[in-house]
Amino acid sequence: MRALFFPPVIEGAEREARRLGYHFSIIHMYDEKAGRLRESIKKEQYAGMVVYADMMSPGLKKELDGTDIPYVMLDCYDPDIRASSVTVNNRQGIYTAVRYLLEKGHTEIGYVSSGTSCSSLVERRRCFSYACEDLEVKMCPEWNIVTNGSGLEAQAYLEELWKSGVKPPTALLVENDMLAIPVYRALKRAGYTVPDDVSVIGFDGRSICSIMEPTLTTMRVPRRLLGRTLIMLLNGKIDMRSRSMEDVPIRLEMNAELVEMASVRKL
Repeated sequence: MRALFFPPVIEGAEREARRLGYHFSIIHMYDEKAGRLRESIKKEQYAGMVVYADMMSPGLKKELDGTDIPYVMLDCYDPDIRASSVTVNNRQGIYTAVRYLLEKGHTEIGYVSSGTSCSSLVERRRCFSYACEDLEVKMCPEWNIVTNGSGLEAQAYLEELWKSGVKPPTALLVENDMLAIPVYRALKRAGYTVPDDVSVIGFDGRSICSIMEPTLTTMRVPRRLLGRTLIMLLNGKIDMRSRSMEDVPIRLEMNAELVEMASVRKL
């Protein structure tokens, strides 16, 4: 599901790269230890790299630094590792969503996550806890749901949970729009309707939100702009390298925008 997030990001990055006079190519590598990076990517071939990984690790940083090519991480950040990145502002996005639900009269607010180890999604889970604490929203363990899967696995887990007697809260914030699909289906099969019984908010702002029934309120991420920003930051790092300037890690965050649709009702 996470892969569906990236096409607009890549489109924005490619356009900005061409505008700056760079050739843009995509390399897929499925190597958890990144041990083949230095063999596959030669310094003479590339001016810079945009890198996506589920998590930033000391091992990956070592391999990336070993290529001696300037790089920027895409929506991947670790505060303990010095690496530049452009990411979604999850704290702002989640906080905005929780505050919006409160303004709609919801005091019972839950969170549904897939349990993936992707750093951005882990951060969203943590940001939900922060937002609830700061906005004084009661947190109930039964409403903070980890499905340990997506798609049919998530639907089966949620359906069994809600049919077993665990009542969902009046509103659910879901870690991304695609996970909202099994949430919708599980609620329906458990006898609940959206938004009459349970309001739902997604995250990312994918095109599928407008064709879901009911249409899904979401936190929209400007993905094409995110891609262009990646290249602009990378171009700056390339320029700094050419001037022998100090390479200072920079994190740029893209705010998410609330897009109101039909999946949230006012109590």
